[in-house]
Amino acid sequence: MSAKRLGKEYAKFAGTYPDGVESLEMDESSVLMWKGVLAPTAAPYDKNKWEFQLEFPVDYPFKPPKLQMLNPIYHPNFDGDGKVPKADGTQGICLDVINQEKWKPATKVTNILTALVSIINTPEPGHPLCPEIAEQFSNSHAEFLAAAYKHAETAALPR
Repeated sequence: MSAKRLGKEYAKFAGTYPDGVESLEMDESSVLMWKGVLAPTAAPYDKNKWEFQLEFPVDYPFKPPKLQMLNPIYHPNFDGDGKVPKADGTQGICLDVINQEKWKPATKVTNILTALVSIINTPEPGHPLCPEIAEQFSNSHAEFLAAAYKHAETAALPR
C-alpha cells in the first residue's frame, strides 16, 4: 500500500511544491526514500537552502516518515544532527505532524512539507529540541540572528 500511495502523492506534485520547497525527488531505487531542498523565506534562513530527507516506513501511511535535515540548521526546534525525530525515536514538539503519537494516516506529504517550512520560518522557542538556541532566540535575538547566519555560511547551500 505504501508504494502505491507514495507514487500517487509524488505524481500530484508534478514539479509544483509547497512554498519554501525548491525541489523534491524520489529515490530511483526506493519509493520509500525522498530527498528535497528547502528555501525558507524568513530570516535568518532566507539567504540559504537546506537539504532534507524523508524516509517512509513500509507500513506508511499507518506510521509517519522519518525526517532528517541533511545540512545542520541552527534552530531551536532541531537537534544538532538535524533529525526529527531523534535517532532514539523520540521527538520534540517541533513537528507534531510526524509525531508518532499524533500521526494520522490521512496526513499527506504536502502537509509534512508545509509544516517543515513553517517551523523553520517561525521557530517555536517554547518547545525546543535545543534549549540553548531557544534561550538565545528569545533573550538575545540579534545574537541568535548573527549566529544563525554565520552557521549557514558553512552548513547550508548557497542560493
